Amino acid sequence: MASSVGLPVKLKITGGTDRSGIPMRRDVLGSGKRAVILSDPPGIRVKYKGYRKRKLVRGNTISADRDQINAAIVEGNLPEAPAQQASEPKTKK
Repeated sequence: MASSVGLPVKLKITGGTDRSGIPMRRDVLGSGKRAVILSDPPGIRVKYKGYRKRKLVRGNTISADRDQINAAIVEGNLPEAPAQQASEPKTKK
């Protein structure tokens, strides 16, 4: 994936959301929406021990419906950004 955007690193997909904010779950197969019973994050905030709730989540496959994809760098480093000159703060006289 990183090579498709021109980065010389290896990435691990850690999650993401679609346009309406529905989170991805790694244990739900496919790319569609599913209503599943959740008892742990992502996709739910646990209020107390034993709390479960049916929530709408997306599957673990990346498709065109995804709006945001979260990733972590596994191998390599990002290239350094060019340094910018720091200018003096403007003050009112």
